[in-house]
Amino acid sequence: MASGPKRPNELNRNGAGVQEEEEERPTTPGPVLGPALHAVPTTTELIHESMDALPQISFFQRLSNPFGSVYHRCPSRVRGPLGELLTRGSLFFALLVALYAMTYPDVPLQYLGYFLIVGGGLVSGWLIHQAFLPPLLGMLLFGILLTNLPLFPPGISVEAALFNRDLSRVARGTALAIILTRAGLGLDPAALRKLGWVVVRLAFSPCLAEACVVAVLSHLLLQMPLSYAFMLGFMVAAVSPAVVVPCMLTLAEQGYGVAKGIPTLVIAASSIDDVLAISAFGVIMGSTLSTGDSIQAKLAQPPIEVALGLSYGAITGALCWCLPVKEFSGNIPRLRTALLISLNLVAVHGSTKIGFSGAGPLACIFAGFVAALGWREDPDWGDDGGQVARNFADVWYIFQPILFGLIGLEMKWSYLQLDIPILMYGLIPIFVALVVRVLVAFGVVWGANLRLGERFFVAVAWLPKATVQAALGPLVYDQALAMKRVAEEPGEDADEALIEEALKYGRQLLMFAVVVILITAPVGAALTMISAPRLLDRHQRGKAGGGDGTGVPGSDNEERDSTLPFSRSDTAEEGFLRKGDRDQQECKV
Repeated sequence: MASGPKRPNELNRNGAGVQEEEEERPTTPGPVLGPALHAVPTTTELIHESMDALPQISFFQRLSNPFGSVYHRCPSRVRGPLGELLTRGSLFFALLVALYAMTYPDVPLQYLGYFLIVGGGLVSGWLIHQAFLPPLLGMLLFGILLTNLPLFPPGISVEAALFNRDLSRVARGTALAIILTRAGLGLDPAALRKLGWVVVRLAFSPCLAEACVVAVLSHLLLQMPLSYAFMLGFMVAAVSPAVVVPCMLTLAEQGYGVAKGIPTLVIAASSIDDVLAISAFGVIMGSTLSTGDSIQAKLAQPPIEVALGLSYGAITGALCWCLPVKEFSGNIPRLRTALLISLNLVAVHGSTKIGFSGAGPLACIFAGFVAALGWREDPDWGDDGGQVARNFADVWYIFQPILFGLIGLEMKWSYLQLDIPILMYGLIPIFVALVVRVLVAFGVVWGANLRLGERFFVAVAWLPKATVQAALGPLVYDQALAMKRVAEEPGEDADEALIEEALKYGRQLLMFAVVVILITAPVGAALTMISAPRLLDRHQRGKAGGGDGTGVPGSDNEERDSTLPFSRSDTAEEGFLRKGDRDQQECKV
């Protein structure tokens, strides 16, 4: 009778166990099921075989490394969601303790809040992600919860105690520059050439339609003057790149819609949509409050912003083709990442300083697009453009909770309690305009070679609003307060009626900005991520053995979901069971 496998009991010169030849273990004869199916070993036999495969370590080896067995057991106990939660929690705790240790005893509370936003946002985003929702929703809700909890005595807000308003503005701008640069790096030139006029139609038509509907209905229902009504309309109509772009990049990484350039279409149109809405809002606000600029200067601002953004993006993107030079000793992708971030930070913050804030976001997208275009065509640099994009994703991991947490801090419940009847009547124009926006977006992408479900997805992805509303909402009210302070100075002659009107409708604009963010940001992001697997085709990129890894339709590496063992509508268990049934049928044949 043949004996079972022998345990290695000898040690070589380095102390490692010497593997001996193992004889085959006799198996119990069973029914013949076919050439592809064999007798399945029992659980006890599998355990014995796995134990026999382990190297035998002597007592002296354990004595020299007493923690070796503990090290090999730890990873298996913290894998999966628990390990991810512990990682995020440990990062948050370490940053908090490090800041406290570095600044004790004079701990700056105004900087402590940003560590709280990062750590709490990462943990809350992970918790929301377990419910199959976008992590940015958890970060947004964490900011809302933080600013509305009574953590400090009455009269002291969380934002005033834990945050610096100027630093928060800079942090939001930096996060916006990073995510817009990621968007530019992810644009597909082939898809843009194919969808050129569709991008223009999608950028202008839904925004103008929604703004006009909100303006007319708010003028009729709320008795709001037309100037403030159109300011409300363009404030509501702007789509949020901070919500739309991360969703589109996530879907593009997973392969949804990349064959027809749907993520590229939505990302490219979102930047033009924001330039239109912000510029129109500024023109109407300037003419209404008479800030000193002429109407001609306000009307000339939108084309100037577009020209500045495109010119700056083209120059800086082309500069990244040449720098750093090949002979530079260092990590080329890392240096390119640092250079592109620095140049785009100049675009975002510099455009605000010179009064052309709409040029900065457009410059970030175009600079990333031009830079990636050159890196793809240069054979000497290979796949460095992809490495730069991954570096930006790592940076975005930290700035994402900062952006959405700070947006959540702007949503105070006290803003919603200003005038409940006006709030209830104001919801009617907002919901009607959202329906009109979806219908118009659904119609303008006709002719783009998209199926019915794909056109509906583009319309749904055009719903989320957050960053532009958070930026434009307080502008009229802040300007009215500044005018009131000037009017209270001795010797100043001011229009009291204009100031009171601006204060009244400025508070309403701020209230509606908060309502729009609360409604559209979570709902729009959730609908976008949930509907994508059901409405879009999925293509896998970079399959081994063919293609160039670009994911362009018609390339060798493209593979639809229909080639998988189960479709998207099936569960994994049903798919593998169906695959097992096919194997049994082949064995019977």
